[in-house]
Amino acid sequence: MVFPSLGCNTCKRRHLKCDSARPLCGRCRKGGLLCTWAATEEEGLPFRSENAFAQGRPRRPRKVHSCLQDSTAVTARSHPTILPALSFPLELHSVNYWVKNWAFGTNDLPGIGHEYTSYVISHKDRARQDSSLHLAFLAFALAVFGRARKVRKALEDANRFYSQTIAKVKTEIKDVATEDIDQLLITIMLMGTYENIMWGLNPHNPQNPSCSSDEVGSRFWQNVCHHKGAAGLLRLRQLRRLPKNLPLDRVVRRQIIRIIILRGKTIPGWLQDPSYEEKGPMRELDALILRAAGLRARSLHLFKNNSGPKSRDSGGTDCCSPPSHRGISREVAAEAQDLDAAFVTWSKTAPEEWRYSTIDSRTTTTDELYDCPVHAYASHGHAAVWNRYRAVRLIVNSIRIRSLATLIQCPMQASYVNSQQEIETSQKNIESLARDLCGGVLFFFHSCNPLIIGGAMPQKMAALLAWPLTVAVSTEGVPGPQRRWLLERLNIVAEILGDVMLASVISKGEFRF
Repeated sequence: MVFPSLGCNTCKRRHLKCDSARPLCGRCRKGGLLCTWAATEEEGLPFRSENAFAQGRPRRPRKVHSCLQDSTAVTARSHPTILPALSFPLELHSVNYWVKNWAFGTNDLPGIGHEYTSYVISHKDRARQDSSLHLAFLAFALAVFGRARKVRKALEDANRFYSQTIAKVKTEIKDVATEDIDQLLITIMLMGTYENIMWGLNPHNPQNPSCSSDEVGSRFWQNVCHHKGAAGLLRLRQLRRLPKNLPLDRVVRRQIIRIIILRGKTIPGWLQDPSYEEKGPMRELDALILRAAGLRARSLHLFKNNSGPKSRDSGGTDCCSPPSHRGISREVAAEAQDLDAAFVTWSKTAPEEWRYSTIDSRTTTTDELYDCPVHAYASHGHAAVWNRYRAVRLIVNSIRIRSLATLIQCPMQASYVNSQQEIETSQKNIESLARDLCGGVLFFFHSCNPLIIGGAMPQKMAALLAWPLTVAVSTEGVPGPQRRWLLERLNIVAEILGDVMLASVISKGEFRF
C-alpha cells in the first residue's frame, strides 16, 4: 500500500511541503501561484492501493458535463498557462486568478498599506456558503477573470451571482447581527468595485447616464457607488455601541474618505470619530486628510462661475466677487496655507523606516520621463501612503491658487494677499509634488519586488495607484509633461484593473481640483 502526498500539484512540482488547504494552499496563496490538485485525489484520510481496480474507480474517466467542458475549453484558449483540467469548474479558475492578482496577504504589506481586499479571504472562509459574501466574492472573481481573459461565460455567471448578491444583502441587512457586520462590510465593498468593473456591461448601469456633472465633475459617483452602504454599517456599529473591527473599519473608512474628497462632499461628524485613529504617523496623516476634505468642501464655491480673471470690458461687468465670497476666499486661502505647512511638517517628522531614497532614472529605466528620479521605498504600502500624501497636497495647493486668484481679480483686494508671489509659491509646490508623484509611480512600474511576477503589474498593485493618479491628472497647475505621463500611467492602471468607470473618468475629465 502506498500513502501519497497530500500536497497540491504546484507544491509537488516545486518540491515544497504543502499544508493541503483547499482550494488554495498556503504556499500558493502567499506566492500568488495557481494552486492545482490531482483530479483523482479525494478529501479525507487518503490511501492508495497499487491496484487501481481496488479503489473502485472506473477504467475510463467519466464524461464531463458539456457546459463544463465548454467553459474550461474557453478558459484554456483564453489563457494558455491554465491547464485544461476538465475537473476544474470556471469558478475555481476565477478564484485562483483573483487570489493571485487581487489579494494581498495580511503579512505582505504593513498595516498602513492594506485595503479591504486584504481581509476578503479570511472572512469568506468563516462565512456561510449561502451568504452574500460568498455570492459577492464569486461575482467579483468571475468578473475580473472574465474581463481579463475575455471569457464570456465568466461574465454571464458574474451577472447571475451579482443579482443573487443584491437579493441576499437585502435579506441579511434587515436583521444584521454583530458578527455579520464585518462580512456585510466586505460584501458591499466588493459590490462597489464590481460595478466599477462591470459598468456599462450591466443592463442596470447604462453607458450614458442622464445625470449631469456638478461643479467638480463627479456625476458617476452619485449613482454607482456602494460606499454609502458601507458608511451606514460603520454608523450602525456606533449607534449600537458594538465593538469595532479596527483593522477592517480603518481601511473601509479611508476609502470612503477618498471617495468623499473626489466628490467634494462634507465628511459627517461621526465619520471623524477619533476612535478610528491609530497611534503613530498614520494618526496624524489621517487627521490632516480629514482637514483637506473639509477644505475642499468649503472651497467648491470657487469652482462656480470662476474660470479665471474677468475683464471689465464685457458690458461693464464688475470683476470683483461679492464681499461674502471674498471673505470666504480669504479664509480658504489662509486655511490652505496652514494645512500645507502641516503636511510638510508631517513629512519631515515621519519615522526613519518610512523614508525613501531616490535613484537617477536615467540609470534605471528607459522611461521617457528621464529627468524624474525613481523612488525606493521599504514596501509598496509605504509608497501608496506617500503617493496619497502628495495627491492631497496637490489638492490643497490648487485650492490655494484658486482662492488667491479670486481675490486679486479686484484691485481693491490686493492688500489682502501677496498677490502673484504667493500664487507662484503654490505653483512651485504643485510642480515639486507632481515630480515626486512621478517618482513614486515609477517605483511600482519598475520595482523588482517579488510581488510583481514576470514583470507584469497585478491588479492589487494597480489599485494602489488609481486614486492618487486620478487626483494628479485632474489638478490644475500640474505641468504638461508630467500630466501627460501620469495620464498614460492612469490609462494603464485602468486597463489592468478592467475598470470601465475609471476609463470613462479619464476620457471625460470627470474631476477638477
